[in-house]
Amino acid sequence: MNATETTMPGRQDADRDFGLWGATAEPAPATPPLSGDRDTDVAIIGAGYTGLSTALHLVERGISCICIDAEFPGFGASGRNGGQVLPGFKDYPAQLKAHHGEERGEAMAAFGAGIADRLFALVERHRIACDARRSGWVHAGHHAAKLAEQRWKHDQWVSRGADVAWLDKAGIAALLGTDVYVGGWLDRRAGTVQPLSFARGLARAAMANGAVIHGATRAEAVVAAPDGWRVATSRGAIRARHVVLAGNGYTGRLVPGLAGSIVPVESAQVATEPLDEALRQRILPGSPCVSDTRRSLLYFRLSPDGRLVMGGRGGILTRTGEGHFARLVRAVGLIFPSLAGIGFSHRWSGKLAVTMDHMPHLHEPSQGLIASLGCNGRGVAYSTAMGEVIADRIATGSWDGLPMPVSPLAPMPFAPFRRIGAATVATVYGWRDRLQGAL
Repeated sequence: MNATETTMPGRQDADRDFGLWGATAEPAPATPPLSGDRDTDVAIIGAGYTGLSTALHLVERGISCICIDAEFPGFGASGRNGGQVLPGFKDYPAQLKAHHGEERGEAMAAFGAGIADRLFALVERHRIACDARRSGWVHAGHHAAKLAEQRWKHDQWVSRGADVAWLDKAGIAALLGTDVYVGGWLDRRAGTVQPLSFARGLARAAMANGAVIHGATRAEAVVAAPDGWRVATSRGAIRARHVVLAGNGYTGRLVPGLAGSIVPVESAQVATEPLDEALRQRILPGSPCVSDTRRSLLYFRLSPDGRLVMGGRGGILTRTGEGHFARLVRAVGLIFPSLAGIGFSHRWSGKLAVTMDHMPHLHEPSQGLIASLGCNGRGVAYSTAMGEVIADRIATGSWDGLPMPVSPLAPMPFAPFRRIGAATVATVYGWRDRLQGAL
């Protein structure tokens, strides 16, 4: 099968194609639709990592919840992402302190430093079958002009005692099995999961502890009620003291201004046929996951069954198309010449949410109504950790001592045109990459 073919013959909606992850995931748990009206402590809208982790941590605290999804657990980016479990944010500790003040910035930096630890501990505690592997992440420099910034980022974590290492050109070539990168650094705290299996495992763990999860149940309205909130759905209504909005790139218009605060952007991936043993010995020995410094970045890893998975930007104004997948196929051959001409078995895409400041946002637009979104492509560990933060907020009734700031809900400037602006920026970034000899 070549890279332009769908992996699900007969399915006309490519957005439902989970590619390699759908073909290799653990079986999905049964999550039948809601039937009639229900009462609960917390209603959660969206059964991705944020919603499922929130549900799990709520029921572990003895708080009842019902989590609904218009499709099923892991349907959105949680089941389609690259499975890279990365600590930290796009902003590094010094930037967090500059933007949020010493105390809050330090709390955010400490929280970000530990989010990968939280995910792997959760996998172990609940025995989630998701091919979890802690084999590190490499941030690979594609051009010498990027190395000073790379070194600064590396040194930020060194100063905090993190398990990171600087890589010169020879070192990164040995670690990745390619000589196209000029340097970078390795973060040994990071790793990978099979993303759809992880979402399904979170759902199972939550349900085993008492959470109720309903698929095929679309939220249609969220309205204030005398004792909290009422969530009207396509299958009935849920009355709850609290509501958590966890749709991220699939955020709808249930709360005015929320969808306008992010840009939904598609991320695309392709997967090769399984590599033979000789190639496996040369391509990504040690199996780190990688993302590079291109403005239109590429990210890649080996799958548990020995395929190279390459990802990058998909569609913004339109659905991800042939040109996006073709770019990723070219990238495989250029980064790993020994894979030129290899077959590609799968391709897929999904929506993530990008914010203006490239930081995740946490909102409480009304008492008891919480929204967490805008992971900017680093949501596997962050979204999972935020489930615990949100559960703590609901259990204690306070944000005091919790790491992430609650920000006012502020739609992007010229919100109706935000996707056009994002597409323009992406085009400019592509030109700049090509001027530096990048893809």
